[in-house]
Amino acid sequence: MSLLNEKGQARLIGGCVRDALLDLLHNKANKEEFEGDTERRIAVYINVREDSSTESTYKLPLEVSYPRDRLEEGSYDIDIATTLIPSEVTNILSGAKIKTIPTGLKFGTITATLNNEKFEITTLRKDIECNGRYAKVIFTTDFAEDAARRDFTINALSYCPFKNEIYDYFEGFKDLQQEKVVFIGEALDRIKEDYLRILRFFRFSSYYANQLDDGSFKACKALKDGLKTLSRERIKSEMDKIIVSKRAAQILKAMFEIGILELIFSIQNYEIKFFEQANDFKLELVTRYALLLYCQKDLNLKVFLDWKFSKHEAMQILSITNFLNDAKFNMKKIWFEKRIIRNIY
Repeated sequence: MSLLNEKGQARLIGGCVRDALLDLLHNKANKEEFEGDTERRIAVYINVREDSSTESTYKLPLEVSYPRDRLEEGSYDIDIATTLIPSEVTNILSGAKIKTIPTGLKFGTITATLNNEKFEITTLRKDIECNGRYAKVIFTTDFAEDAARRDFTINALSYCPFKNEIYDYFEGFKDLQQEKVVFIGEALDRIKEDYLRILRFFRFSSYYANQLDDGSFKACKALKDGLKTLSRERIKSEMDKIIVSKRAAQILKAMFEIGILELIFSIQNYEIKFFEQANDFKLELVTRYALLLYCQKDLNLKVFLDWKFSKHEAMQILSITNFLNDAKFNMKKIWFEKRIIRNIY
């Protein structure tokens, strides 16, 4: 892509950089493992820098690849941050015959379509005002300023392919190595900027952390009422990703213990045992929601529609919860019989 040039006007940012480094750490960059259309690979040598002024602190052979399980989890976005403003980006890409879509001009974002893939390209930004839901931003040409507005250290990593350097302003690579998800700066302040970061903390911890960071967890507990200010759509989107994660049982338990599940879904009781083997059975989203909600009172179609489930999802979940609540079935038997659980609906 013509934006990623030797002038250093653009860098890969966020998830694609984070997951490429994670694959490297876990020794998953194996050519035989990533055959076919799911393959995305950039063979380079990279330098990881603490900031723009220090000498390189790491030199690593990096082959950027996406394992299939992470593709299935939806973490395969390729985001680009640039010093150029949206009109300049559009002009450059149009000149290269690359289609662009003005998906978020208000926030400096356009989407480029190349070889049937979509790339989000966003002008570097700096927050000037936050109200707990959305931020008012201005454009900047400073990559460090843009990185500082991101939520977690592991999401602030950026990569310049022409310099072959990873830029790490907040020790995100170290946290990735140590399997930690921590906020950039003071957790309480970052959450107040956007209360959705409470759910994002649990979501990213479910995929990238071996345990919840204590300071961040306490901040989420203290500010959980801020979730009431968010739209149901934003909450549902995050919950969908949490509930299908490999550590959903532990994460949902922690969310229940500090009252977040009660706040979102009025959940009074949580049965962790029904989630501990959910990944072994490869249960789908609606089945997992049914296991989370089946013992709640007064479930009906309107309740699920208010929670922003689709009508189809709602009908499926209600069908499964009715099955689970039928007195003639023993829950323990249902759970451990693969033949039964696979035919719940």
